[in-house]
Amino acid sequence: MRVLLAAALAALVAPTLADQIYTADAVMAPQIMQDDQGYTTCGVRVIVISSKANVAKGAEFSLLLAARPKMGGMFKAGGIRCRGSCTSPDDIKYMRGKDYRLSTVSDGVPLKLIRTFPAEDPEFTLAATDAVAATKYLLATVTGQRMQFAYTPDDSGAREAYTFIAQPLSQEESTSFHACLEGAMSSAREGAQQN
Repeated sequence: MRVLLAAALAALVAPTLADQIYTADAVMAPQIMQDDQGYTTCGVRVIVISSKANVAKGAEFSLLLAARPKMGGMFKAGGIRCRGSCTSPDDIKYMRGKDYRLSTVSDGVPLKLIRTFPAEDPEFTLAATDAVAATKYLLATVTGQRMQFAYTPDDSGAREAYTFIAQPLSQEESTSFHACLEGAMSSAREGAQQN
């Protein structure tokens, strides 16, 4: 009973930890990398946008599971601001933020970021996460669970949260993504057995 109550409270409290909460649209694309030995990295890139009164805001993040050289997860995120139609790359302004959080709305437990460091793009932040957590949140996003992405943009200091269900991958993308995930897990197991 205590566990159920704690989970219910977490789901209710987690979204209110933001100064501004938006219901957003989200598009997703698989990110698949391989070499001559098989799949090396599997993940998704998600763009979350909420539009109101000719102003769009949101975030972009990638969540990846790397199989080699060591099994682990990687999270890359940055904010988005857009004036006008937001149909041209010139309309989009990427911005750096802090305190990134990705969770499912149902449990409100955030992806644990182990270590954060600057990305090659100055508007983004990179963070390492463990393989189990990366897999959990990858599958939650890909299978259409309601997710929440929150962060504090550097330009405002007000915490923003976006709830979304990402548009599903096409059948071809889904097949490729799941083959990559299975291949990466297999590569990681082989690597572990060799060590």
